[in-house]
Amino acid sequence: MMSTHTVHSQAVEAPPFINALEFCPFERASNLIAIASKDGLTIESCEFSVEKEANGGYAKQIYKNLVHNNVILHKLRVCDLNCLAWSPVSNIKHLPNLIVIATGTKTGVINVYTADLKEEAVENSLEGHTDCVNHISFEPIEGQELASVSDDYSCKVWDVDSGDVIVSFPLQYPGVSVCWHPDQSGKLMAAELGGRIRFYNVHLKQAILAIDCKKHSLTSADWCWLNHSKVGASAEMEWFLWDITKSSYPLDSQQANSGGCRKLLWSKHHEDVFLTLGQPQNTVKIYHLGHRQPILHKVHETSMCASWHSTLPICAIAGNKAIHFYDTKSCTQF
Repeated sequence: MMSTHTVHSQAVEAPPFINALEFCPFERASNLIAIASKDGLTIESCEFSVEKEANGGYAKQIYKNLVHNNVILHKLRVCDLNCLAWSPVSNIKHLPNLIVIATGTKTGVINVYTADLKEEAVENSLEGHTDCVNHISFEPIEGQELASVSDDYSCKVWDVDSGDVIVSFPLQYPGVSVCWHPDQSGKLMAAELGGRIRFYNVHLKQAILAIDCKKHSLTSADWCWLNHSKVGASAEMEWFLWDITKSSYPLDSQQANSGGCRKLLWSKHHEDVFLTLGQPQNTVKIYHLGHRQPILHKVHETSMCASWHSTLPICAIAGNKAIHFYDTKSCTQF
């Protein structure tokens, strides 16, 4: 299927075998992207500029350069790394510079790295999971807490400084995704493989809501950054969308990938735009809720990693020795 809208893109050379990448979602370091490859974990600086095309003068956000900035931990065994998360205390716009990033590993250990871009990064390990850590997320307001989900059937919330577990919520299936409410302190979402998505009040240490897609192979879930009533998930071959203020049943669903839908991620620039990653052929699709068909359909050789820029209509997709940047601005102007 061909895209029905023009989506500008550019591929940039990158290390081979990227198994995780993540734009910093916070304003003071929004031009940084973390990349985990066989070469280690690196932090790169992305600069985007507005240029005009000769044909029609359409102003678009395009990739300008990707500059190696700092190797956080060159000895990191990336084969064990399973996920990345940025802390909101990360800051490169004002002195002193600070980068705080965490990694979840297949061995169950979470490592938090703190770097000032001058000295070697300081590592703090959070140990308590007994199986693979599938997703991690810093509390987005203060960054003093970190949530994680694991194959050990638990969702844990950690005190980042002490390394202690604040609360551990039992799950009925392995946890696949975890997200904090962007504005309301202590509100947490955790999704599990069996199809259920649970919401918690961390301060009260109790569950407050649950929704279910009625599928037994939920692979990811995401809480919309711009509209907190919207939740999306990928399961089996489909994507599912909820308005959690109205019902625990999905508001909409659609087949996305005949070989399995692996991931769903909401855009941080437009509340009606999201992407999916799936099989066959490592397919990337971008959807707008105003259209039943995807507004972008691309195939990459090795593409199971993606991230949205925090303020621009740009997503990054890991490919074979390249990162592909897609500008979706034209797709959101309906």
